[in-house]
Amino acid sequence: NPIGPSFPNGNKLPCFKIETDADKLFYLDSDILLIRDFTDDPVFDAQLNAKPNDIRRSVDIREEWPAIYDAVRVAAPAARQPTTTSKEFGFPQFNGGVICIDPTVKLAETWEHYIRLVRSDERFTPERVWTDQIGLAVSIQKLGVEVGHLDERYNFPLHHKRLDSGISPYL
Repeated sequence: NPIGPSFPNGNKLPCFKIETDADKLFYLDSDILLIRDFTDDPVFDAQLNAKPNDIRRSVDIREEWPAIYDAVRVAAPAARQPTTTSKEFGFPQFNGGVICIDPTVKLAETWEHYIRLVRSDERFTPERVWTDQIGLAVSIQKLGVEVGHLDERYNFPLHHKRLDSGISPYL
């Protein structure tokens, strides 16, 4: 964990530095369980895949996003996207629990850099544990990578929905 023990979510960063000749690298948080097999899906043609957040975080960072992008000197995205459960529109923000990436995209260094910048700015850190998601969104914007939005089948929000809700999840 390059960030340190005070930020356990930093453990995922080295996973994106794994040397591989595979077409895609899948990262799964330790609380993700494969429920059924899945095969190639056109969504995985994108350089990076992640699921938009289920809900907006309790801190209303919709108001903070412009200041965050300004503080880290990255142009804010024009696009807005809905969360998958609450359907609230806002700046793109992704769940970091399931990420599929083209291994040639150098995400780890950029992501670590923006996590550190955001964590060091007291204006944006009331929920320091979620700065990995803020750093991921900023990194995606900075790198200009194509993002394929995963739906709830690929990162089912069991803490918000029952497993028998009509969605047949893979993960």
